[in-house]
Amino acid sequence: ERSGDLSPEQRTEHVRDTLTSTALALDSDFAVDLTSDGQTLPTNCAVRLIEAASEALRNSARHAGEASRRLTGSIGGDHVEITISDDGVGFRMEEVHADRLGVRHSIIEPLRDLDGGSVRVTSSPGAGSEVHITWDREVS
Repeated sequence: ERSGDLSPEQRTEHVRDTLTSTALALDSDFAVDLTSDGQTLPTNCAVRLIEAASEALRNSARHAGEASRRLTGSIGGDHVEITISDDGVGFRMEEVHADRLGVRHSIIEPLRDLDGGSVRVTSSPGAGSEVHITWDREVS
């Protein structure tokens, strides 16, 4: 596809701008250092990255309490790394009830089901939380 034929949602800048505005709308003190390379992403990739990262941003704002929050990473047409972290109250993943769908259903599963996508959630009580999202374009 020529760049003029691409939808705006496929551009890495769209993902960067959407996540930045989401973070700052949730907490104006969210520290944001997110870059993009101006390339394009598959539409399903862009949508899942935005959905999963936005849920992680909302979870931090909802559950971390008084905390410093950070959104960092780089969004490229071939490789994406996004990290949402805070120094809030933290949690134990194994203690998240099955009926609580946020982390599993809205963050982990969409990335696990995306070719080239992965997510790592680390947290412990009193030590904050980190959600690290990655995607690599599959080489065929």
